[in-house]
This record gives sequence, C-alpha cells and structure tokens, in this order.
Amino acid sequence: MPTLPVDRASGRTGKQADGSAKTREAKLVTVWTAEARDKEDKPTRDPGSVIYSAAIESAATPDTSPELSDFSARVLREATRRGFTEAARGMVLGDGSP
Repeated sequence: MPTLPVDRASGRTGKQADGSAKTREAKLVTVWTAEARDKEDKPTRDPGSVIYSAAIESAATPDTSPELSDFSARVLREATRRGFTEAARGMVLGDGSP
C-alpha cells in the first residue's frame, strides 16, 4: 500500500485523492511611517503614509525557501522603498504562527 503525503503545516494526510492538502494562509501587511509627533512627543502615523497589501498563499512553502513569494517580494519592495533598514527604529508585528 503506498504511503500518502503528509501536510507539513498540520502533520496530517490531506483530503485530496493523493493525500495532499490545499492548505492556504491569508497574509496581510500594513506599512506606514511615523515621523510626526504629537503634543506629548509620541510618534503619530503620518497622514497618507499607510499602504495595505494582502495575499492568500500556500502554507506548504517553507519559510526557509530561497524563492520569495509574490507577497514577500511586494513587502520587501515597499520596506526598501520606505528605507526600513535605515530607520532609527523599525517595528514588525506578527501573529507568532509557524
């Protein structure tokens, strides 16, 4: 009897006839700048600086893959355009999922 593939994201055999899974992830990024400060000297989001980008991608691609997904490439382009690596302080938030 042949061994069915195991979905890497869940560790279970998928529901497809060949045992694979059509596992997807919803991804969302917002990028903005906060150069301005309020009366209490706290950073405030700069008007008109917010961009949003979203994608639904396969969860089967490992995060160590040398190939960037279309979504990752868009995020990298925007971060580079905004000078993220040159910023005095940058912030990245994630949901902590593997």
